[in-house]
Amino acid sequence: MIIGPLRYADFEGLAASVCDAVTKGLGADRAMVVTSPPDLPHTAGNWYARGITEHYLNRWQHLVQDRRTQGPIQRVWDTRLHVFVSDARSDPLVADAHDLVRQEGYVSLLTLPVLYGASLVATISMYYDRLTALDDEYIATAQGVADHFAVAMARVLGLAPAPPRGSRPAAQGGAT
Repeated sequence: MIIGPLRYADFEGLAASVCDAVTKGLGADRAMVVTSPPDLPHTAGNWYARGITEHYLNRWQHLVQDRRTQGPIQRVWDTRLHVFVSDARSDPLVADAHDLVRQEGYVSLLTLPVLYGASLVATISMYYDRLTALDDEYIATAQGVADHFAVAMARVLGLAPAPPRGSRPAAQGGAT
């Protein structure tokens, strides 16, 4: 079943499932789901992090708001394309945050767009505590996971309608 009854009562429940999928299923050490660009205050959207400290989130957001760095999440919001940073301790994209990255303890980072139609509704960031090389197949699989959650995310955010109560999905298969 691709589209069915609403399974997640709220953003936090859905974001926890997303984090489970990318940490347990895809091997990320930490994860974060964000529903607004980082140049807006946390109150403008929903943020859910697993394994990422509040100190890191606050400092990173201030760097982006002060325009000292663009950052991977902001770049995904601007381009609607994934961003992979193999070594965040030295990558120019996070140059103003190298000390913060080292303090937080991760090395590699993959941030994915969560698209509902033409709208970017969230980003999913996957953090790796080791130097990681990701091939095209892994990134495509990770994007597939993000795409899997897109309709549910849009529903939780009130951007997509829930199916009518009591509706059942159409039967799978050929003509009868």
